[in-house]
Amino acid sequence: LQSIYGYPDDIYSFLNQLDQNQIDNIDEIFYLVDIFTTNIRGNYINYNQREVDLLTNISVTRDNIQTSFESLFSNRFITSNGYPEGINKSKTSRVYKTATIGRQEYSMQGIEMIKKINQFCIQKGIKITYITPTFPDEILYKTNLDLEKEMLLKLLDGGIKEFYALYWVDNVSNLKQKDYYLSFFDHGHMNYNAIDSVMNNIVGKNNIYRIKNSKDLNYYFNYVKGQLLLND
Repeated sequence: LQSIYGYPDDIYSFLNQLDQNQIDNIDEIFYLVDIFTTNIRGNYINYNQREVDLLTNISVTRDNIQTSFESLFSNRFITSNGYPEGINKSKTSRVYKTATIGRQEYSMQGIEMIKKINQFCIQKGIKITYITPTFPDEILYKTNLDLEKEMLLKLLDGGIKEFYALYWVDNVSNLKQKDYYLSFFDHGHMNYNAIDSVMNNIVGKNNIYRIKNSKDLNYYFNYVKGQLLLND
């Protein structure tokens, strides 16, 4: 199991449906967390049933799972971090000064569920690494960074030992050529080359992005705000 992004209650339900052999096959979980991933779904999938809808439009049974995955990933490549990716490795995005973000609010129910996921991993001996998404500076100007920091502090206080705050990454969030971001294929997602660089050169290393306590968290967000002023 390489990476997770989604509703925390659904993820917790999925993990609890794994048998011991499946759990033993997990080397590490990379869990992407931000305000939007604290939302609660409340409608769980039974992964033990005979048939499951994959990405809502591909019906997968135990008999046709190989051909279904071949169809799904036929136009994708496997990244160095082990997951399928369909985007161009170096696709860029035009700078959209009018780009908007969704409503920012976090759910305490979701935070409590992430804490349960964390406890599950501790009990099962599963390494879990928490990371935040990375955004271009134009989006960060419009982001309520104090609210993001507040949410992350609650995770730290709730038993998450550390995570990587990657909202702003030097020479990624601000890497532009003329009117294009070189590290993003749209205003909310990095292209493959940028993801590969961040995952291999930042995540897992001891640096400014590695957050272990409130002091680290305050330092990072003050740094981000300073960089945004410099790049304004």
